[in-house]
Amino acid sequence: MRIIVLNIRPNLIPYLIFFLSLIATLLCNKAIGQTWLKVDPPEKSNKKVYAHGYFVNKNCGWIAESFTGRIWYTENHGETWIKQRDSSYVWVWDIQFLDSLNGWAVGKSVSGYNPFILLTRNGGTVWKEIRTPIPFTNIAFIDTLVGFAGGSGIFYTHDGGITWLKSALPDTINAGITYIFFIDRLNGWAVGANNRFKDAGLILKTCDGGLSWQTIRYLSPICSGIYFYDLSTGYIVGDQAHGGVIGFTNDGGETWNYNYLSNQSFYSIFFTNDSTGWVVGKNGIIMQTINGGKIWLEIEQGKYPDLIRIQFVENNSIGYIFGDDMTILRYDNGTDVNLKKGTIIQDYLLDQNYPNPFNSTTKIDFQIADLKIRHASPMSLKIYNINGQLVKILVDEKKKPGSYSVFWYGQDENDFHVASGVYIIQMKTEQYITNRKLILLR
Repeated sequence: MRIIVLNIRPNLIPYLIFFLSLIATLLCNKAIGQTWLKVDPPEKSNKKVYAHGYFVNKNCGWIAESFTGRIWYTENHGETWIKQRDSSYVWVWDIQFLDSLNGWAVGKSVSGYNPFILLTRNGGTVWKEIRTPIPFTNIAFIDTLVGFAGGSGIFYTHDGGITWLKSALPDTINAGITYIFFIDRLNGWAVGANNRFKDAGLILKTCDGGLSWQTIRYLSPICSGIYFYDLSTGYIVGDQAHGGVIGFTNDGGETWNYNYLSNQSFYSIFFTNDSTGWVVGKNGIIMQTINGGKIWLEIEQGKYPDLIRIQFVENNSIGYIFGDDMTILRYDNGTDVNLKKGTIIQDYLLDQNYPNPFNSTTKIDFQIADLKIRHASPMSLKIYNINGQLVKILVDEKKKPGSYSVFWYGQDENDFHVASGVYIIQMKTEQYITNRKLILLR
Protein backbone atom coordinates (compact mmCIF):
# COMPACT_ATOMS: atom_id res chain seq x y z
CA MET A 1 0.00 0.00 0.00
CA ARG A 2 1.31 3.44 -0.93
CA ILE A 3 0.60 6.34 1.38
CA ILE A 4 0.84 9.79 -0.15
CA VAL A 5 1.34 12.70 2.21
CA LEU A 6 0.44 16.12 0.88
CA ASN A 7 2.22 19.13 2.31
CA ILE A 8 -0.52 21.77 2.08
CA ARG A 9 -0.18 25.27 3.38
CA PRO A 10 -2.76 25.98 6.14
CA ASN A 11 -4.25 28.96 4.29
CA LEU A 12 -5.13 26.65 1.36
CA ILE A 13 -7.01 24.07 3.45
CA PRO A 14 -10.43 25.85 3.23
CA TYR A 15 -10.12 25.95 -0.57
CA LEU A 16 -9.21 22.25 -0.66
CA ILE A 17 -12.21 21.37 1.52
CA PHE A 18 -14.53 23.34 -0.77
CA PHE A 19 -13.03 21.73 -3.86
CA LEU A 20 -13.46 18.22 -2.45
CA SER A 21 -17.02 19.03 -1.39
CA LEU A 22 -17.76 20.29 -4.88
CA ILE A 23 -16.44 17.07 -6.45
CA ALA A 24 -18.42 14.92 -4.01
CA THR A 25 -21.57 16.84 -4.75
CA LEU A 26 -21.15 16.47 -8.50
CA LEU A 27 -20.62 12.72 -8.09
CA CYS A 28 -23.51 12.15 -5.72
CA ASN A 29 -26.12 14.69 -6.68
CA LYS A 30 -27.57 13.26 -9.87
CA ALA A 31 -30.16 16.01 -10.01
CA ILE A 32 -27.54 18.29 -11.54
CA GLY A 33 -27.79 18.14 -15.30
CA GLN A 34 -30.96 16.05 -15.34
CA THR A 35 -32.85 18.89 -16.98
CA TRP A 36 -31.40 17.72 -20.31
CA LEU A 37 -34.06 15.25 -21.42
CA LYS A 38 -33.95 13.04 -24.48
CA VAL A 39 -36.47 13.77 -27.24
CA ASP A 40 -37.68 10.82 -29.27
CA PRO A 41 -36.41 11.15 -32.87
CA PRO A 42 -38.82 10.89 -35.81
CA GLU A 43 -37.88 7.25 -36.41
CA LYS A 44 -34.84 5.11 -35.81
CA SER A 45 -32.72 4.86 -38.93
CA ASN A 46 -30.84 1.68 -39.81
CA LYS A 47 -27.93 3.90 -40.75
CA LYS A 48 -25.55 5.78 -38.47
CA VAL A 49 -26.75 9.35 -38.92
CA TYR A 50 -26.29 12.68 -37.22
CA ALA A 51 -29.24 14.87 -36.32
CA HIS A 52 -28.63 18.40 -37.58
CA GLY A 53 -31.35 20.54 -36.07
CA TYR A 54 -32.64 24.04 -35.59
CA PHE A 55 -35.50 25.43 -33.48
CA VAL A 56 -36.95 28.92 -33.81
CA ASN A 57 -38.95 28.72 -30.57
CA LYS A 58 -39.64 26.16 -27.87
CA ASN A 59 -42.04 24.18 -30.07
CA CYS A 60 -41.18 24.75 -33.73
CA GLY A 61 -38.09 23.04 -35.12
CA TRP A 62 -36.54 20.96 -37.90
CA ILE A 63 -34.23 17.94 -38.00
CA ALA A 64 -32.10 16.99 -41.01
CA GLU A 65 -30.55 13.51 -41.13
CA SER A 66 -26.93 13.63 -42.26
CA PHE A 67 -26.64 10.45 -44.32
CA THR A 68 -30.23 9.98 -45.49
CA GLY A 69 -31.18 13.50 -46.55
CA ARG A 70 -34.54 13.36 -44.79
CA ILE A 71 -35.89 16.52 -43.17
CA TRP A 72 -38.49 16.44 -40.39
CA TYR A 73 -40.59 19.15 -38.77
CA THR A 74 -42.20 19.42 -35.33
CA GLU A 75 -44.58 22.00 -33.92
CA ASN A 76 -44.81 20.48 -30.44
CA HIS A 77 -41.13 20.31 -29.32
CA GLY A 78 -40.62 16.84 -30.75
CA GLU A 79 -43.65 14.98 -29.45
CA THR A 80 -44.60 14.26 -33.08
CA TRP A 81 -42.71 14.73 -36.35
CA ILE A 82 -43.80 15.39 -39.92
CA LYS A 83 -41.57 14.26 -42.78
CA GLN A 84 -41.02 17.16 -45.21
CA ARG A 85 -38.36 15.74 -47.50
CA ASP A 86 -37.16 12.20 -48.26
CA SER A 87 -34.10 11.81 -50.46
CA SER A 88 -31.88 8.80 -49.90
CA TYR A 89 -29.23 9.87 -52.42
CA VAL A 90 -28.01 13.01 -50.62
CA TRP A 91 -26.22 13.95 -47.43
CA VAL A 92 -27.24 17.00 -45.38
CA TRP A 93 -24.58 18.72 -43.25
CA ASP A 94 -26.33 21.72 -41.70
CA ILE A 95 -29.74 23.38 -41.39
CA GLN A 96 -30.79 26.87 -40.24
CA PHE A 97 -34.03 28.82 -39.95
CA LEU A 98 -34.46 32.54 -39.34
CA ASP A 99 -38.12 32.18 -38.41
CA SER A 100 -41.01 29.78 -38.93
CA LEU A 101 -40.93 30.32 -42.72
CA ASN A 102 -37.39 30.98 -43.99
CA GLY A 103 -34.85 28.19 -43.83
CA TRP A 104 -31.84 26.63 -45.57
CA ALA A 105 -30.00 23.30 -45.56
CA VAL A 106 -26.71 22.36 -47.24
CA GLY A 107 -25.26 19.08 -48.42
CA LYS A 108 -24.16 17.02 -51.39
CA SER A 109 -25.01 13.83 -53.23
CA VAL A 110 -23.82 10.50 -51.90
CA SER A 111 -21.44 10.22 -54.84
CA GLY A 112 -19.72 13.43 -53.76
CA TYR A 113 -20.86 15.43 -56.76
CA ASN A 114 -23.68 17.95 -57.12
CA PRO A 115 -23.29 20.00 -53.93
CA PHE A 116 -26.47 21.90 -53.15
CA ILE A 117 -28.34 24.23 -50.86
CA LEU A 118 -32.02 23.72 -50.05
CA LEU A 119 -34.18 26.82 -49.68
CA THR A 120 -37.68 27.14 -48.24
CA ARG A 121 -39.92 30.19 -47.82
CA ASN A 122 -42.90 28.35 -46.33
CA GLY A 123 -41.53 26.49 -43.32
CA GLY A 124 -40.34 23.48 -45.28
CA THR A 125 -43.53 22.55 -47.08
CA VAL A 126 -41.58 23.07 -50.31
CA TRP A 127 -37.78 22.92 -50.58
CA LYS A 128 -36.02 24.36 -53.63
CA GLU A 129 -32.68 22.74 -54.52
CA ILE A 130 -29.91 25.01 -55.85
CA ARG A 131 -26.42 23.93 -56.97
CA THR A 132 -23.47 25.44 -55.10
CA PRO A 133 -19.84 25.92 -56.23
CA ILE A 134 -18.45 23.44 -53.69
CA PRO A 135 -19.91 21.35 -50.86
CA PHE A 136 -20.83 23.58 -47.93
CA THR A 137 -20.63 22.10 -44.44
CA ASN A 138 -22.18 24.95 -42.45
CA ILE A 139 -24.33 28.04 -43.03
CA ALA A 140 -25.07 31.31 -41.25
CA PHE A 141 -27.81 33.62 -42.56
CA ILE A 142 -28.22 37.01 -40.90
CA ASP A 143 -31.41 37.91 -42.80
CA THR A 144 -33.50 36.49 -45.65
CA LEU A 145 -31.01 37.71 -48.29
CA VAL A 146 -27.53 37.82 -46.74
CA GLY A 147 -25.89 34.58 -45.74
CA PHE A 148 -22.53 32.85 -45.44
CA ALA A 149 -21.38 29.28 -45.92
CA GLY A 150 -18.25 27.47 -44.86
CA GLY A 151 -16.30 24.66 -46.43
CA SER A 152 -13.07 25.04 -48.34
CA GLY A 153 -13.16 28.79 -47.72
CA ILE A 154 -16.00 31.22 -47.01
CA PHE A 155 -18.77 31.94 -49.51
CA TYR A 156 -21.49 34.60 -49.36
CA THR A 157 -24.86 35.31 -50.93
CA HIS A 158 -26.89 38.52 -51.16
CA ASP A 159 -29.96 37.02 -52.82
CA GLY A 160 -31.09 34.48 -50.24
CA GLY A 161 -28.92 31.61 -51.46
CA ILE A 162 -29.59 31.66 -55.21
CA THR A 163 -26.04 32.68 -56.16
CA TRP A 164 -22.81 32.32 -54.19
CA LEU A 165 -19.44 34.06 -54.43
CA LYS A 166 -16.20 33.20 -52.67
CA SER A 167 -14.90 35.66 -50.10
CA ALA A 168 -11.33 36.88 -50.42
CA LEU A 169 -9.24 35.47 -47.59
CA PRO A 170 -5.63 36.25 -46.65
CA ASP A 171 -3.10 34.51 -48.91
CA THR A 172 -1.30 32.95 -45.98
CA ILE A 173 -4.07 30.50 -45.15
CA ASN A 174 -5.82 27.52 -46.69
CA ALA A 175 -9.03 27.49 -44.74
CA GLY A 176 -11.31 24.62 -43.89
CA ILE A 177 -14.18 26.51 -42.23
CA THR A 178 -16.25 24.58 -39.69
CA TYR A 179 -18.43 27.34 -38.16
CA ILE A 180 -19.41 30.95 -38.85
CA PHE A 181 -20.93 33.24 -36.23
CA PHE A 182 -22.30 36.78 -36.63
CA ILE A 183 -23.24 38.90 -33.63
CA ASP A 184 -24.79 41.62 -35.84
CA ARG A 185 -24.90 42.54 -39.52
CA LEU A 186 -21.29 43.76 -39.59
CA ASN A 187 -19.29 41.79 -37.07
CA GLY A 188 -18.63 38.10 -37.48
CA TRP A 189 -16.07 35.38 -36.88
CA ALA A 190 -15.22 32.10 -38.60
CA VAL A 191 -13.24 29.16 -37.24
CA GLY A 192 -11.82 25.94 -38.59
CA ALA A 193 -8.52 24.40 -39.64
CA ASN A 194 -5.56 26.04 -41.33
CA ASN A 195 -4.64 23.34 -43.82
CA ARG A 196 -1.20 24.83 -44.47
CA PHE A 197 -0.06 23.55 -41.08
CA LYS A 198 -0.58 20.21 -39.37
CA ASP A 199 -3.05 20.23 -36.47
CA ALA A 200 -3.39 24.02 -36.64
CA GLY A 201 -6.59 25.93 -36.16
CA LEU A 202 -7.76 29.19 -37.62
CA ILE A 203 -9.81 32.19 -36.44
CA LEU A 204 -10.99 34.85 -38.91
CA LYS A 205 -12.88 38.09 -38.26
CA THR A 206 -14.92 40.53 -40.34
CA CYS A 207 -16.05 44.02 -39.39
CA ASP A 208 -17.74 44.93 -42.69
CA GLY A 209 -20.45 42.33 -43.04
CA GLY A 210 -18.23 39.71 -44.63
CA LEU A 211 -16.84 41.80 -47.49
CA SER A 212 -13.34 41.20 -46.13
CA TRP A 213 -11.87 38.85 -43.53
CA GLN A 214 -8.70 39.17 -41.51
CA THR A 215 -6.75 36.45 -39.76
CA ILE A 216 -6.64 37.02 -36.02
CA ARG A 217 -5.22 33.60 -35.20
CA TYR A 218 -3.71 31.01 -37.53
CA LEU A 219 -1.95 28.60 -35.18
CA SER A 220 -4.73 28.16 -32.64
CA PRO A 221 -6.19 24.79 -31.61
CA ILE A 222 -8.39 23.27 -34.32
CA CYS A 223 -11.71 25.00 -33.74
CA SER A 224 -15.19 23.55 -34.13
CA GLY A 225 -17.37 26.29 -32.62
CA ILE A 226 -17.32 29.94 -31.63
CA TYR A 227 -19.68 32.19 -29.67
CA PHE A 228 -19.47 35.91 -28.86
CA TYR A 229 -21.64 37.34 -26.12
CA ASP A 230 -20.75 40.91 -27.12
CA LEU A 231 -18.18 42.56 -29.40
CA SER A 232 -15.40 41.94 -26.88
CA THR A 233 -16.26 38.73 -25.02
CA GLY A 234 -16.01 35.51 -26.96
CA TYR A 235 -15.30 31.80 -26.66
CA ILE A 236 -14.07 29.05 -28.98
CA VAL A 237 -14.11 25.28 -28.59
CA GLY A 238 -12.08 22.61 -30.32
CA ASP A 239 -9.38 20.08 -29.68
CA GLN A 240 -5.68 19.41 -29.79
CA ALA A 241 -3.65 16.26 -29.24
CA HIS A 242 -4.31 16.29 -25.51
CA GLY A 243 -8.10 16.72 -25.73
CA GLY A 244 -10.79 19.35 -25.57
CA VAL A 245 -9.96 23.03 -25.35
CA ILE A 246 -11.99 26.15 -24.58
CA GLY A 247 -10.58 29.54 -25.54
CA PHE A 248 -11.58 32.90 -24.09
CA THR A 249 -11.06 36.46 -25.35
CA ASN A 250 -12.08 39.83 -23.94
CA ASP A 251 -10.70 41.97 -26.77
CA GLY A 252 -12.76 40.81 -29.73
CA GLY A 253 -10.48 37.90 -30.54
CA GLU A 254 -7.12 39.64 -30.77
CA THR A 255 -5.74 37.54 -27.91
CA TRP A 256 -6.93 34.22 -26.48
CA ASN A 257 -6.44 32.26 -23.29
CA TYR A 258 -6.91 28.49 -23.51
CA ASN A 259 -8.09 25.91 -21.00
CA TYR A 260 -7.54 22.20 -21.68
CA LEU A 261 -10.36 20.56 -19.79
CA SER A 262 -11.14 17.09 -21.08
CA ASN A 263 -9.82 14.10 -23.00
CA GLN A 264 -12.86 14.52 -25.27
CA SER A 265 -13.08 16.95 -28.19
CA PHE A 266 -15.51 19.88 -27.95
CA TYR A 267 -17.77 20.69 -30.91
CA SER A 268 -20.18 23.49 -29.97
CA ILE A 269 -20.61 26.27 -27.42
CA PHE A 270 -23.46 28.62 -26.41
CA PHE A 271 -23.81 31.27 -23.70
CA THR A 272 -27.27 32.10 -22.36
CA ASN A 273 -26.01 35.21 -20.55
CA ASP A 274 -22.68 36.78 -19.66
CA SER A 275 -21.93 34.13 -17.02
CA THR A 276 -23.76 30.91 -17.97
CA GLY A 277 -22.44 28.84 -20.86
CA TRP A 278 -22.65 25.30 -22.20
CA VAL A 279 -20.25 23.14 -24.22
CA VAL A 280 -20.97 19.80 -25.92
CA GLY A 281 -18.74 17.33 -27.69
CA LYS A 282 -17.44 13.84 -28.24
CA ASN A 283 -18.75 10.87 -26.26
CA GLY A 284 -21.76 12.86 -25.13
CA ILE A 285 -19.84 15.31 -22.99
CA ILE A 286 -21.82 18.29 -21.63
CA MET A 287 -20.06 20.99 -19.61
CA GLN A 288 -21.40 24.11 -17.93
CA THR A 289 -20.01 27.33 -16.48
CA ILE A 290 -21.88 29.86 -14.39
CA ASN A 291 -19.03 32.34 -13.88
CA GLY A 292 -18.09 33.34 -17.41
CA GLY A 293 -15.80 30.39 -18.08
CA LYS A 294 -13.55 30.64 -15.03
CA ILE A 295 -14.72 27.20 -13.89
CA TRP A 296 -16.28 24.52 -16.12
CA LEU A 297 -18.17 21.59 -14.60
CA GLU A 298 -18.76 18.29 -16.35
CA ILE A 299 -22.51 17.58 -16.34
CA GLU A 300 -22.61 14.45 -18.51
CA GLN A 301 -20.21 12.12 -20.33
CA GLY A 302 -20.80 8.71 -21.84
CA LYS A 303 -24.58 8.71 -21.49
CA TYR A 304 -25.09 9.88 -25.08
CA PRO A 305 -23.13 9.52 -28.34
CA ASP A 306 -21.24 12.45 -29.88
CA LEU A 307 -23.10 15.76 -29.44
CA ILE A 308 -22.55 18.13 -32.35
CA ARG A 309 -24.53 21.35 -31.89
CA ILE A 310 -26.24 23.27 -29.07
CA GLN A 311 -28.65 26.21 -29.27
CA PHE A 312 -31.10 28.07 -27.01
CA VAL A 313 -34.40 29.82 -27.83
CA GLU A 314 -37.15 31.69 -25.96
CA ASN A 315 -34.82 34.29 -24.44
CA ASN A 316 -32.29 31.49 -23.89
CA SER A 317 -34.55 29.59 -21.49
CA ILE A 318 -35.11 26.51 -23.68
CA GLY A 319 -32.14 24.58 -25.06
CA TYR A 320 -31.68 21.90 -27.70
CA ILE A 321 -28.70 19.64 -28.42
CA PHE A 322 -28.31 17.57 -31.60
CA GLY A 323 -25.94 14.68 -32.13
CA ASP A 324 -25.02 11.26 -33.44
CA ASP A 325 -27.54 8.40 -33.76
CA MET A 326 -30.34 10.96 -34.16
CA THR A 327 -29.81 12.18 -30.59
CA ILE A 328 -31.98 15.17 -29.63
CA LEU A 329 -31.87 16.62 -26.11
CA ARG A 330 -34.13 19.33 -24.69
CA TYR A 331 -33.47 21.61 -21.74
CA ASP A 332 -36.02 23.64 -19.78
CA ASN A 333 -34.59 25.87 -17.08
CA GLY A 334 -37.70 25.58 -14.91
CA THR A 335 -40.12 28.26 -16.04
CA ASP A 336 -43.29 28.75 -14.06
CA VAL A 337 -45.96 26.10 -14.46
CA ASN A 338 -49.36 27.45 -15.42
CA LEU A 339 -51.94 25.02 -14.14
CA LYS A 340 -55.31 24.58 -15.81
CA LYS A 341 -58.27 25.35 -13.67
CA GLY A 342 -59.31 22.28 -11.72
CA THR A 343 -55.89 20.60 -11.90
CA ILE A 344 -55.17 18.61 -8.74
CA ILE A 345 -51.56 18.54 -7.52
CA GLN A 346 -51.16 14.95 -6.32
CA ASP A 347 -47.53 15.03 -5.15
CA TYR A 348 -45.23 17.18 -3.13
CA LEU A 349 -42.19 18.21 -5.15
CA LEU A 350 -39.00 20.19 -4.68
CA ASP A 351 -37.29 20.70 -8.04
CA GLN A 352 -33.55 21.10 -8.43
CA ASN A 353 -32.67 24.77 -8.34
CA TYR A 354 -31.63 26.48 -11.59
CA PRO A 355 -28.96 27.37 -12.35
CA ASN A 356 -26.92 24.96 -10.28
CA PRO A 357 -24.11 25.78 -9.71
CA PHE A 358 -24.87 29.52 -9.52
CA ASN A 359 -22.96 32.66 -8.62
CA SER A 360 -25.57 35.25 -7.66
CA THR A 361 -29.19 34.14 -8.03
CA THR A 362 -30.90 30.77 -8.32
CA LYS A 363 -34.55 29.84 -8.81
CA ILE A 364 -36.31 27.12 -6.80
CA ASP A 365 -39.61 25.59 -7.92
CA PHE A 366 -41.78 23.54 -5.57
CA GLN A 367 -45.34 22.29 -5.35
CA ILE A 368 -47.76 21.54 -2.52
CA ALA A 369 -49.94 18.45 -2.95
CA ASP A 370 -53.70 18.66 -2.78
CA LEU A 371 -54.46 15.34 -1.03
CA LYS A 372 -58.04 16.58 -0.64
CA ILE A 373 -56.78 19.21 1.80
CA ARG A 374 -58.24 22.35 0.28
CA HIS A 375 -57.10 24.75 2.99
CA ALA A 376 -53.64 26.25 3.42
CA SER A 377 -51.23 24.21 5.53
CA PRO A 378 -47.88 25.08 7.15
CA MET A 379 -44.71 24.59 5.11
CA SER A 380 -41.14 25.85 5.12
CA LEU A 381 -38.26 26.21 2.67
CA LYS A 382 -34.90 26.79 4.36
CA ILE A 383 -31.23 26.97 3.37
CA TYR A 384 -28.57 25.26 5.52
CA ASN A 385 -24.80 25.03 5.20
CA ILE A 386 -23.02 21.66 5.10
CA ASN A 387 -22.61 21.81 8.90
CA GLY A 388 -26.37 21.89 9.35
CA GLN A 389 -26.50 25.54 10.43
CA LEU A 390 -29.46 27.61 9.24
CA VAL A 391 -28.45 30.18 6.63
CA LYS A 392 -31.68 31.58 5.19
CA ILE A 393 -35.44 31.10 5.57
CA LEU A 394 -37.06 31.47 2.16
CA VAL A 395 -40.59 30.40 3.09
CA ASP A 396 -42.20 29.79 6.48
CA GLU A 397 -45.95 30.18 6.23
CA LYS A 398 -49.19 28.46 5.32
CA LYS A 399 -49.68 27.77 1.63
CA LYS A 400 -52.53 26.32 -0.37
CA PRO A 401 -51.98 23.42 -2.78
CA GLY A 402 -50.32 24.56 -6.01
CA SER A 403 -47.02 25.33 -7.73
CA TYR A 404 -44.68 28.07 -6.50
CA SER A 405 -41.29 29.61 -7.25
CA VAL A 406 -38.82 31.49 -5.03
CA PHE A 407 -35.35 32.92 -5.55
CA TRP A 408 -32.27 32.76 -3.36
CA TYR A 409 -29.74 35.53 -3.84
CA GLY A 410 -26.88 33.86 -1.98
CA GLN A 411 -27.54 35.84 1.21
CA ASP A 412 -28.07 34.91 4.85
CA GLU A 413 -30.76 36.12 7.24
CA ASN A 414 -28.91 39.43 7.68
CA ASP A 415 -28.70 39.92 3.89
CA PHE A 416 -24.94 39.38 3.89
CA HIS A 417 -23.50 37.45 0.94
CA VAL A 418 -22.44 33.96 1.97
CA ALA A 419 -19.25 32.25 0.86
CA SER A 420 -18.86 29.84 -2.04
CA GLY A 421 -19.69 26.29 -1.09
CA VAL A 422 -22.24 23.51 -0.94
CA TYR A 423 -25.59 24.32 0.67
CA ILE A 424 -28.71 22.31 1.46
CA ILE A 425 -32.25 23.44 0.73
CA GLN A 426 -34.92 21.69 2.79
CA MET A 427 -38.65 21.64 2.05
CA LYS A 428 -40.82 20.59 4.99
CA THR A 429 -44.58 20.17 5.39
CA GLU A 430 -46.78 18.23 7.82
CA GLN A 431 -46.69 15.21 5.49
CA TYR A 432 -43.41 15.61 3.60
CA ILE A 433 -39.74 16.51 3.96
CA THR A 434 -36.95 16.48 1.37
CA ASN A 435 -33.56 18.06 0.65
CA ARG A 436 -31.59 19.26 -2.38
CA LYS A 437 -27.96 20.28 -2.73
CA LEU A 438 -27.02 23.70 -4.13
CA ILE A 439 -23.59 24.89 -5.22
CA LEU A 440 -22.65 28.55 -4.93
CA LEU A 441 -19.57 29.71 -6.85
CA ARG A 442 -18.47 33.31 -6.63
